[in-house]
Amino acid sequence: MVTTAGLAIYVGSRQGLGFGDVVLLAPIAFVLGWFGWRQLFIGLMTAFVVAAVSMRALRACHVTRRGDTLALGPFLIASAAGAILLI
Repeated sequence: MVTTAGLAIYVGSRQGLGFGDVVLLAPIAFVLGWFGWRQLFIGLMTAFVVAAVSMRALRACHVTRRGDTLALGPFLIASAAGAILLI
């Protein structure tokens, strides 16, 4: 379900998720789902929120410009590990 939503965002938007992020969503969602719905929700939402805040901070410091991309993979992996440690 999570991978299908990620694939829909990938196909439907021009600058949404990259295909590597969509491919990484499947094992991350599987592992987090194994630990429970709470970990799945916390892990995925934390990744998106931290990535959005990081991109906003990079844009505020004029490190990146409008239209630049930011890889979501490291945020997915870090937040998944954090959500698993919250057990």
